[in-house]
Amino acid sequence: MFSRSLFHHRPSNIIRIVALCALLLVIALAATIAVTSRSAARARRLSFEDRVAAQRAIEAVYHRHRLWPTDNPQPKPALDEVLPEAALRAKVEDYLRQSRALELWRARAITADELQAEMERMARQTRASAVLDELWAALGRDPLQAAECLARPVVAERELRRWFEERGSKSEERGAGAAAALDLLPRA
Repeated sequence: MFSRSLFHHRPSNIIRIVALCALLLVIALAATIAVTSRSAARARRLSFEDRVAAQRAIEAVYHRHRLWPTDNPQPKPALDEVLPEAALRAKVEDYLRQSRALELWRARAITADELQAEMERMARQTRASAVLDELWAALGRDPLQAAECLARPVVAERELRRWFEERGSKSEERGAGAAAALDLLPRA
């Protein structure tokens, strides 16, 4: 009887098995493509100098949009006058140190998903979409540069603040503790 019912429903069983195999193949292929594309993104890393150049491009956009008082007879100073190379390098060092601190203290690095979520938040909540588009253009419309040089500093600072707040203590102690803890980390 068992063999009779098996043969009786055989065509529909074969179709189900083939459909299931096809579905599993599609899932495996999609997973392979996702892993490959993430591996390729991870393989390309930004050097410190790339980050400084990106920070310069970001600051240039901000500087162009910074208003200069009309009652000030002096011309608006050049970006290099208000933000020298050393200050750009310090900004990059700071967000890299904050990222490293989070990695050590949380026992996990800032993820690509966190960076992506921050970029999506920026796009959704911006009040100056033209400036955001200028920033994107200044970074060569490169998603890796945008994630690493626009989103990472924001995520690192916010998550570091959250990490310290979760541990409690008075705010002045927390601020001093955060600064002291960051000072223990090596500079880039």
